[in-house]
Order: sequence, then structure tokens, then C-alpha cells
Amino acid sequence: MLRTVFTSVGPSDIASKRSLLAAINNDGMADNRPLWGQISRYIDERLLEKIADEHAKGRILLVGTTNLDACQPVIWNMGKIAASGAPGRSTCSAPSSWPRPRSPARFPDHDPRRGGWRDL
Repeated sequence: MLRTVFTSVGPSDIASKRSLLAAINNDGMADNRPLWGQISRYIDERLLEKIADEHAKGRILLVGTTNLDACQPVIWNMGKIAASGAPGRSTCSAPSSWPRPRSPARFPDHDPRRGGWRDL
């Protein structure tokens, strides 16, 4: 799976361009929904079961993201989430609950230390 992800994902699998009107009507010039489609393709119930099994063996899988509002890293213990058996565990690990990735000049930028949202 990792080989496939690292060797077959291209720019169009990460983001799609928006029209020039997006500069006025949207929060960024690119839409990163294709990225979430890629991630959702691989993070499913079956993968969470495998992660939970490895967690039971003492292995740890940590995923790092960034809380852009707080300007702080967030570490997700995927093994603990997967092993929780909670009804929403697949939603909890789904990309929709993760902070959205940003890329300067392509996606909106937020820096609370500089007064919040800023134009690029």
C-alpha cells in the first residue's frame, strides 16, 4: 500500500484547481478534497482492525497533524483510537475530523499570532 501511495499519487490526486473567481468566492485557489478521497480510500474498518491488532501487541502508530488555529502540533495515537472499539472510531480517524493541510499561496493561510487569516 505504501509503495502505491508514494509512487502513484500525483498533483491532481492532492488538489484540484479552482477558477479565478475562487479568489473572491472561496477560501483558497485549490480544493484539497481529492487528498481526502485518497486518504479515505486507505483508512477503512479493515485497516483499523489491523492497527488495533498491532496495538494489542504493544506497537504504536502515531500520526502528526497541525492545529492551525492554535499553531500547535497534534499527535493522534491511531492504535488507541483503533483499539477503542468506540462506535465512531472510523469517523474519528477519518480525514474529515483532521485539520485541513495548507500550502502557501494555494490554500488559505491562518496565523493567529498575526491576527488570524491573512491574504497571500
